[in-house]
Amino acid sequence: MRVLLLGSGDPFANLAAERFLFESCDPNEEMLLLYVNRPCVVIGRSQNPFLEADLRVLRRYGMPLVRRYTGGGTVYHDPGNLNYTFIQPRRGYDKVQNSRRIIEALVKLGISAEVTERNDLVAGGKKFSGSAYRLTKEKALHHGTLLISSDLSLLSSALKPSFPGIEGKGVASVRSPVLCLNQIVPELSVEHVIHTLVQSFNRGVWEEIPPEAELYRNSRDRMEEFSSWEWIFGRTPRFSFGVTDSGQAGRVYVEGACVTGTEGISGDDLTGRRVEDLL
Repeated sequence: MRVLLLGSGDPFANLAAERFLFESCDPNEEMLLLYVNRPCVVIGRSQNPFLEADLRVLRRYGMPLVRRYTGGGTVYHDPGNLNYTFIQPRRGYDKVQNSRRIIEALVKLGISAEVTERNDLVAGGKKFSGSAYRLTKEKALHHGTLLISSDLSLLSSALKPSFPGIEGKGVASVRSPVLCLNQIVPELSVEHVIHTLVQSFNRGVWEEIPPEAELYRNSRDRMEEFSSWEWIFGRTPRFSFGVTDSGQAGRVYVEGACVTGTEGISGDDLTGRRVEDLL
């Protein structure tokens, strides 16, 4: 299996590069991508960002919000988290087997883990890895996270709703207790895990892809799409949230991340305002 270590820390650039490789590679090729992003929150394709993340916290820490092109729930990335992506032929693809191979590699680092029914990876009953997927007629993509030495305090603060009483459509995350692998093996680093995975999947051989590489240049259009307001917020499912106005409960109704109406609220008309501007 070919192993690529993506050198950019930009979550939009790495997401775009991953998508470009998935679309352009030979259907019979097997690849494992490994990369580390700067701090950010990544939501699933059909999720409501205002339900999944506290945008005030993201602004305070300068963290971008990213929307994947795959389903699944919301995750937190930082330099203590390792992202992995399997790109494989659809025939013979087995997401559980992929997860088991990661667990087998982690055993070499002194970590005992298991795969849940949701294909999460857990140790001692706490989750350290979640996955999402994309399938075509000929190809399969399985990507996920590995919490190694992440800031769990910031993770907890960031993964909370932006508004109270949110009701609406969209896929909500299934919250689980989490841990970092360095809570099991205190000296463990992201570099240790990278080298162990590379050794397990390709006998220690990998290709480094620097930020200036052709792959990133070829995927620039995708990066611009994934970093646009229309992709991140404009795809938000219809929802409403609660507010309090002069001691009275009211609601704000939203579609496409813009206010479409209010109920029980006096003062300025909010219709047409972008919801993130109300925070």
